[in-house]
Amino acid sequence: MKTKQLKKIFIAVLFLFLVLTQLYLLNSLSTFGNKVSKLEKDLYVLVAENDKIEESIASASSVTTLSVKAKILGLNVSPPSITLNGPIPIAFSPLAGN
Repeated sequence: MKTKQLKKIFIAVLFLFLVLTQLYLLNSLSTFGNKVSKLEKDLYVLVAENDKIEESIASASSVTTLSVKAKILGLNVSPPSITLNGPIPIAFSPLAGN
């Protein structure tokens, strides 16, 4: 008779333990979901900021912006240089002398 009572107590304690464990796990999962949701929102904000920064970098390094800044600094466009090692201005055939 005592063994039946011990079995009932053991089953009741086991049941209570399992219920409490399930409550703890469900609570942990719900808070974890909130954390994941917050991280997704933060990621979206960071991606948007990154796009704005990329756009500002592209704008600042554009040819138009750089040419305006060069003019402000007093830089000029240099004329094309003349070199003596350039191509010969007439038709030249190495076999013409043969």
